Amino acid sequence: MKKKLMCVVSIILAIFLTACGDTRVKKAEGDSTTKVEQKADKKEKNKIHTVGETVKVNGVEITITKAKIVKPDKNNSPHNGKVLQVNIKVKNGSKNKIYVDSSHFSLYKGDKAQDEYYGKKTPISGDINKGKKLSGFIKYDVAKTGTYKLIFTPAFSLDHKEIKWKIDVKK
Repeated sequence: MKKKLMCVVSIILAIFLTACGDTRVKKAEGDSTTKVEQKADKKEKNKIHTVGETVKVNGVEITITKAKIVKPDKNNSPHNGKVLQVNIKVKNGSKNKIYVDSSHFSLYKGDKAQDEYYGKKTPISGDINKGKKLSGFIKYDVAKTGTYKLIFTPAFSLDHKEIKWKIDVKK
């Protein structure tokens, strides 16, 4: 009996995941009502966005508004010498409540992952109801200025599509 139940559950789960697994990624043009849809093909998968560019995933708009080197908190020196703060704005245009957290983001310099820097203030994290917004930041412990890649893997997307931004840090 257990084997039959597990088989039925597996089939239902496979059908559900197949039906819901297609994430649509769109580039949102500013605050205007015109949206440019991009197909989620190989070209889109490798697309790297820039700071200030809004990306739409399953009705949710994500914008990296600013990235800059900031002073570390008193009594909490970064191991690598500098703190990069990435400011993020999320607008939930989907039909459901979503959750966004700093753990959904990863920063890389080349192939090396950068550690998150934990200061006095809490990084972006929270539930966002339909039609609502959340703004916040994530701080990273970095060694130097240069080009970084920020990767966002949305928890609300069943196919775990990665959204990438190129971040050029000068000072």
